[in-house]
Amino acid sequence: MNLSRQKLTLIGIFALFMGPVILVMLMRSSWWQYQPAGMQNQGYLVQPPTPLELQQDTGIENKWTILYVLQQPCEQDCLEHAAALRQIHKASGRYREHLAIALLATSPLE
Repeated sequence: MNLSRQKLTLIGIFALFMGPVILVMLMRSSWWQYQPAGMQNQGYLVQPPTPLELQQDTGIENKWTILYVLQQPCEQDCLEHAAALRQIHKASGRYREHLAIALLATSPLE
C-alpha cells in the first residue's frame, strides 16, 4: 500500500511539472496550430505608400513609421493609446532605430 502511494505521488509530481511543458509543445507543433484571437494586428498598411510632407526635420525619413491619428477632441483614452505607443518602440528591441512613431492631429492642438 505504501509503495503504491509513493508511485501515485511521483506520477502526480511528474504530471504537475511536465504536463504544461507537453501541452506547450503540442500547441507549438505543426499538428495543432493554436493562434489566440487577441494576438492579431489591428492596424493596416496604407496602399499605395504615400509620402508625408513634413514642415520641419522630424527624423522619421527612411524609417518605418507608425502613424497614430488623434481624434478630435482627444480625450483621456486617446492620450492613453498615444502613451502606449512608446511600449511598441521599446518592444522593437534592436530594431528600434528603424522605427518612428508619429502623431497626426487633424486639427491644431490646444
